[in-house]
Amino acid sequence: MAMKKITRRWFLNSFSIILLMLCAITVIAGFSVKSFYYSAARQFIESRAQVISAQVVKYASDSATDYTAAASALVQNFSEKSKMELMALDDEGNVTLTSGGFAVMQKLSMPDFEEARTSENGVGYFQGMIDGEKVMAMTYLNPAGDDTLYAFRYMISMTKIDAQVFLIDTVIGVIAVCVLLLVIWSSSYFLNSIVTPVGEIGKTAQKIAGGDFESRLKKKNDDEIGSLCDAINNMAGELAATEKMKNDFISSVSHELRTPLTAIKGWSETITDSPGDTEITEKGMRVITSETDRLSQMVEELLD
Repeated sequence: MAMKKITRRWFLNSFSIILLMLCAITVIAGFSVKSFYYSAARQFIESRAQVISAQVVKYASDSATDYTAAASALVQNFSEKSKMELMALDDEGNVTLTSGGFAVMQKLSMPDFEEARTSENGVGYFQGMIDGEKVMAMTYLNPAGDDTLYAFRYMISMTKIDAQVFLIDTVIGVIAVCVLLLVIWSSSYFLNSIVTPVGEIGKTAQKIAGGDFESRLKKKNDDEIGSLCDAINNMAGELAATEKMKNDFISSVSHELRTPLTAIKGWSETITDSPGDTEITEKGMRVITSETDRLSQMVEELLD
């Protein structure tokens, strides 16, 4: 019962707190990893967009350059096409060019394009599902103000990023479980080092309370529990010595009392058997009186 109570108290007070802390750390770490990767993806898009915008402005300001051809080539020869898709949009949101080189015939859902058209800085952002695929997209209006190349849209598939985030979250979860198992193992070892000796102390104390003063505890460690074992063993030794002293005292008193009582009883019987012998009666009464005085003195000494 003591083991159950101590274990239950440890579980409620310590283990539950550790479990909650590990869960909180795991959740926070998971969100932090996701936020880091998503922020990195957005920064990657923004850095590429700044480069493209600078190139477009340069082409538009250079009268010797065929702006339309140069800007189109910039989209078609986009250096990061293996990582993201670059689209050129007209002022109606129709795709006119893609870095992949394929033609887009249908109208795409582009919340970021609509946001860019209404925002003050001409930038729109979208993260969500498009045609069953999770993507991150950003639209930048063309700073050169061309209706054909009205805006540039950058889109990244989040499939690989989410897979990487899931892998890292799994590793974090495994580490958290390992830490939890280590805590359980170390705590169980610590609890057993306390609960087992306490149980033995309780059993031995019950034996001593029942009169078995020869019971002793085995001291295993030189700690507080070891000191308690020494104290209980010393107590048992003192109780055993006191018990022996009591028995010796009772034996001695019994012997001292038996002698005068025997004399009193013997002379009483003698007087009874000799009713007409005055000399024996007087002698017997003197002996009885003497032994009675002796008994009274012994009782007074015991009381003192």
